[in-house]
Parts: sequence; C-alpha cells; structure tokens
Amino acid sequence: MGSAVIVDSFISGKVALVPVAGSEAEAMKKKYPFYTSVKVPANTYKDQSEATTVAVMAMMVARSDLPEDLVYRFTKAIFDDLKQFHAAHSAATYLTLETALSGNPIPLHPGAARFYKEKGVLK
Repeated sequence: MGSAVIVDSFISGKVALVPVAGSEAEAMKKKYPFYTSVKVPANTYKDQSEATTVAVMAMMVARSDLPEDLVYRFTKAIFDDLKQFHAAHSAATYLTLETALSGNPIPLHPGAARFYKEKGVLK
C-alpha cells in the first residue's frame, strides 16, 4: 500500500478510496477470485480514514520460455527469505506460502509449480 502513483492521485483530489465489505466484497471475490479483502490503515493516503475494501492480489509472472530451474530458484529465493521480501514493501506482507496461489487466474510456470509441489501447496 502507499504506491507513489496512487498517493499522487489522492493528493490531486481526483480519486477516493471506496469501502467495500461484507456481502458486496464476498460477491466480488466470488466472481473475481483474484480479489482479496484488505484493511487500509488511516492516512495511508492523504486525509483517508481506515477502510476495508477489495484489492487485486499481486502476482509474479514469468515468461513461459524461461528455464524451469531459473523460475524454481527465483520462487524459492523469495519464500526462503520472506521476511526480507515483506520488508521491501508493505503490500508484500500479505504474501505467505499458504496464500501464494489464492485467486491465481493464470497457469503456473513449471518451475514455480515444482516449488509449490515440493512445499505441499500444490497437489
């Protein structure tokens, strides 16, 4: 949260954070499984109060022609040092091994699939 582009948009006064919770949020997540519910702390953006809303899950995408072992090692490196990854950006704190595949609408790269199978996240 706190993306520079979004912060600039809030400063301009041209956008507002729309609270979406309860049955509305559940309906959106059912229709669009890549959405998740998030609580945005007060003042993440200029003059914004705390709000629960929906957000698009961030995902890492790899070209299909990348070597399997490269994508495997990249995925493993992230999850082997998740604390450092979380420290890099506040939105990354939502990423856990258990939630890594939540709402993923695209096929996994074979290297990523291998990692998630080894960890028991993917059958």
